[in-house]
Amino acid sequence: MYRDSGKIAEAVLAADFFKSAEQIFCYASVFGEVETFYLMGKILEAGKHLALPKVFGKDMIFYRVEELAHLQRGYMGILEPTGESEALEPGPGT
Repeated sequence: MYRDSGKIAEAVLAADFFKSAEQIFCYASVFGEVETFYLMGKILEAGKHLALPKVFGKDMIFYRVEELAHLQRGYMGILEPTGESEALEPGPGT
């Protein structure tokens, strides 16, 4: 899976939906998943709003992330936003 992560990220970055989106919802990858940190860095470099989930019991709220260094370990040890930034909702251009 890891060897395909770069190809997947490049395909997302080249896609029309990415180019036109103002905000991108993503996840912080953990072992065994497609690695997303390169992609998230490129999303931020492109000046788009990046949203990642934070788990609250059975609920997930997506928060804007402005710097990957500000993520903290949360549910199941997965990196999450602190929850102190703007909560984002999916919509047109997402």
